[in-house]
Amino acid sequence: MYSNLPRRRRAAWKGVALFLALLSLGLTDGVLPIAASAQGSARSAGIIVLVNDASPHFSDFQRLVQPYLDHFGMPYSLHNVRTTPVGPEIGTHALILVGHRQLDPAGTALDLVEQGYISAGINGGTGLVNLDNDLSPDGKSARYQFVQDIWGFAYKQPAIEWGVTFVNPEGGPGIVIDCTDDQHQTPVLTTTLDAEALDPTDGLWVEYAYPPRGVKAVFADVDEEDHGLPAMRCYASDIPNGTYDVSASLYTDNRRPSMRYYYGYDAANPKEFYVDAESGSGGEDRFTDYALGTVSIADGTFEIYAQDADLFTATLTTTYPLLDLYAQDAALMANPEILPLGDPRFDRATQQVSYPTITQTLTLFGWSSVRLTEVGRTVSPMPYITEGHWAGEWIGTGSMTMAGLGPLPADVTVLARSGNDPFLLSTTYGQGRAVQWGSYDWMSHLVKGPMRPLDDLVWRSVVWAARKPFAMQGMPPFLTMRVDDVPGPFGWIEVANEFGYKPWVGLFYGDLGPQDAAKLSDLVHAGQATASVHAVHGDTFFYYDDAQQKDWPDAVMEANFADATAWHTLRNIPISSYVVPHAYEFGTNAFQGLRDWGVEFVATMMEPGTPYGSPWVQNGPFRRYETGNSSSGTPLYYADWIQVPGRPEFDGQFFNCATEIRDDGGYEWYPSNDVLSSIGRGTRHAMRAFNSMAIATLMTHGPFIDLTDADNWRAILQGITANLAPYNVIHVTMDDACRYARAVTTSHIASSSFRPLTGDMSLVLAGTTDIPTMFYLFTESAGAIQSAMVEVPPFEGTTQVSVSIGPATGHYLFLPVVIK
Repeated sequence: MYSNLPRRRRAAWKGVALFLALLSLGLTDGVLPIAASAQGSARSAGIIVLVNDASPHFSDFQRLVQPYLDHFGMPYSLHNVRTTPVGPEIGTHALILVGHRQLDPAGTALDLVEQGYISAGINGGTGLVNLDNDLSPDGKSARYQFVQDIWGFAYKQPAIEWGVTFVNPEGGPGIVIDCTDDQHQTPVLTTTLDAEALDPTDGLWVEYAYPPRGVKAVFADVDEEDHGLPAMRCYASDIPNGTYDVSASLYTDNRRPSMRYYYGYDAANPKEFYVDAESGSGGEDRFTDYALGTVSIADGTFEIYAQDADLFTATLTTTYPLLDLYAQDAALMANPEILPLGDPRFDRATQQVSYPTITQTLTLFGWSSVRLTEVGRTVSPMPYITEGHWAGEWIGTGSMTMAGLGPLPADVTVLARSGNDPFLLSTTYGQGRAVQWGSYDWMSHLVKGPMRPLDDLVWRSVVWAARKPFAMQGMPPFLTMRVDDVPGPFGWIEVANEFGYKPWVGLFYGDLGPQDAAKLSDLVHAGQATASVHAVHGDTFFYYDDAQQKDWPDAVMEANFADATAWHTLRNIPISSYVVPHAYEFGTNAFQGLRDWGVEFVATMMEPGTPYGSPWVQNGPFRRYETGNSSSGTPLYYADWIQVPGRPEFDGQFFNCATEIRDDGGYEWYPSNDVLSSIGRGTRHAMRAFNSMAIATLMTHGPFIDLTDADNWRAILQGITANLAPYNVIHVTMDDACRYARAVTTSHIASSSFRPLTGDMSLVLAGTTDIPTMFYLFTESAGAIQSAMVEVPPFEGTTQVSVSIGPATGHYLFLPVVIK
């Protein structure tokens, strides 16, 4: 173990660890080995991952971390510190990734010389991302000298925290006033964790915290002012005089309809103004920031009052549960058959729509905080790693064990916090960059999990820290549309085509009339849509006997395929290579017929031969090691081979491919005549997938589109398209997107190298692809990171791609990319 020394004394410690490393190379004049050797020869442009297979947390790397590396297509090699000493060559890599906590808890795998090589490598330009947050054996002293060399941490006992709040290192946008802080609220409340305290008729505000989310708010019930509810005052003193933009973090639980929040800046009129808060806009975290206008402060005091909110009763809202006590769901109540079987309101036992008993707690409204931002103030952009987030953004998680870091050195940057502890940190060390994670517990589905709003921090932290150039496969910004339960008509597809969308259509083929079938034939032949059988009718399953929850008899299955084949042939509608069955249910005997159709890609949530609601299928990239229910509201991305129980001949034949952002809106996109909500939810679903480098899919069911006016449908797609413009979206069919996902799953970057003197980069890819693929190439100039997409032709076995970047005239300065 190593004593905890202030960072200002770090130079003296290099005389111990770093000097030993240089002395072993005969280099004691300050010239680092990487700086000397890499200029004249090729250096690795990949990642070396340090693991210890004897560590009690080695499995964390396999279960939680490695799936991310594979999903992002990062070039990496594993280095087991238990069996293989760390040598000076570690500094020839683009990045060192410490792959799990307790890399060397006994202090027997990494001696001072080996740790000196790590420090020397970072000092010479190799990047570091450290996931090991067990950095002190006792909350006082340092476990690793290389961590002290780079960071100079002080330590304390690790804490348990919830949630992640993002920080702008250049200063957050304005002043945040916590409405649950006793110093900023009237009446003064005591926090409770007891949901029973949320009595809708007691006329009292309740300061309530739900521990898994970690955020507190002051709550009351709609119309509780009729029971004597006083106005809640949220205030602050010592505010610099000036004009401020005001925003508030408001409760937007998707279990109740959109609400109109009233507020005022005068105790005599707490309903002078209002803002409309969209149900479900905050996802599973339940809170969304809304702009409240501007105020002028002349006496250093700010105060805002809240006393009431109203439920919308005229807006169609499709989030669950069905709030039939408030007629905003009138369209659904009149057409319950439109509910998809995956919707939580559908009762699997009775095969009927379930209308849950409504409790008053579903009509809560709540204020968490208020933010003041001086008008005209220029807010600094977020750093590269957290570019996809905004200062003050809060993301809920389950409990996480943090690193136990004390006061931080001045040159360490906090990018995000969890409670009072740093969640993500960055610094520079010599020519290198380093990132320290406060915890990776969030990677588990039990705490937060993949396809949540934290995935981008993984690939962005690697890209930022890695020495450039750096390449990874990743997923291009593909945008698809998947619509299940479609009986026709298809005018909505033509509108979608106007904006580049090429929908996949899951047909209730028994309901299609001849005119609709003819229109669909034209659209598919024109490449504007793809289509395949979803079911015969809404209550007549095709691939599985849902009523009996078992495979159809073989004779029935064969007859189903014969009927659907004849139907497609007669109507000249080509069968898509992508199939999603009704309720995701495939029988084990459905796959011969699928293969005969030429189907290669499917979407299912569970193992073939089991009904919806069974355990989710443990497919990659993110569900191989953890279990859950197929009907859960957990967001998902599947891109892996499906196995058919008892039918090994179909191994490697069908690729399971689907993206669903189930935690925002309750299961799917749900477009409706509420144009703004439909734009917001669709935008958020696509952005989540883009930031996670998954296939972005606007997934819904046909009847929701049918209930949406044509002008509103066009306005929705126009709004989403405008919002997503910064992503340089590539519109593709589900068939093509899944083909691409399969190609990057069956191939990887086996090695990458770079010659600084000539500016030549060489990558070797291994595996098999049947279409051209691409990889992201990241370079950097004057501190700005750029990316380009480099195409790789189809290959089998291995292929080499060479790229000319130009000689390095500075550590990160390169000329424009030229593909050889």
